[in-house]
Amino acid sequence: MQEKYDKEMSVQKGLPVKVLIAAAGSSERYGTDIPKQYQKINGKTVLRHTIEKFLKVPDIDDIRVIINPSDADLYHDAVQGLNLPPYIEGSNSRKNSVYNGLKSFSDVKNNFKILIHDAARPLVSPEDIQVVIDTLDHNQAATLGRKVPDTLRKSNYAALDRDNTWLIQTPQGFSYQDIWKAHETFKDRDDFTDDASLIAEMGGQVHILQSTS
Repeated sequence: MQEKYDKEMSVQKGLPVKVLIAAAGSSERYGTDIPKQYQKINGKTVLRHTIEKFLKVPDIDDIRVIINPSDADLYHDAVQGLNLPPYIEGSNSRKNSVYNGLKSFSDVKNNFKILIHDAARPLVSPEDIQVVIDTLDHNQAATLGRKVPDTLRKSNYAALDRDNTWLIQTPQGFSYQDIWKAHETFKDRDDFTDDASLIAEMGGQVHILQSTS
């Protein structure tokens, strides 16, 4: 499967770059009535801080946001003054919400690079975003991550290899046709916690990049 899948990879230098920002979560674990992506930091919502980071990256030509339609008023307040396409309606899980976002590009005829990012990660730097984009010139998929600094043990206190363990972050980058194929292949499964996992499950390689933020 690995060899066959590698031959189908089509990430190329110079492809357009588009972004999906997943902001449909309810933030139940956050413990407030307002989802964390709409909480304010220094007078701006977390979501707006996040979007503005991507707006600073010249290579990006399209940013689309996936939201819970019941949060439409919060969303419109958050993005007021920004020139964005209409929001995309989320679904019952992050994976299905991203799938809805991918479908919104179905009328785009050429292949392109696509970054998928969680709205509640506003600290990502434009420089790290650009590194993910550039890495896609020669890699099937890329994601930001952080090395685990602490000692890791299983519940029986057996050791885990910290040197090969990462805390995975976003954005994660792909060519559109590859991540679309992965979502189509696994559309009946809901046990994935990030999009790069779908590529890995298909036998693809995911390049992990050390986050600087």
